[in-house]
Amino acid sequence: MAPYWDELFTQDTERKQSHAEAEATCAVMRETYTALGYKITELPRIDIASRADFVCAQLAL
Repeated sequence: MAPYWDELFTQDTERKQSHAEAEATCAVMRETYTALGYKITELPRIDIASRADFVCAQLAL
């Protein structure tokens, strides 16, 4: 799961949610997926290349 990340948050024509709405959406998604029995793996708040490496490692690529 890509968590809400204040340092990366931006609002533009494609992202219409406010800061508060984006943060709340993240919280609701986490609660919903957890309630449905999914194990949440949070994408770390690190640089792009390291995040890509993390995803590949999680997928065992």
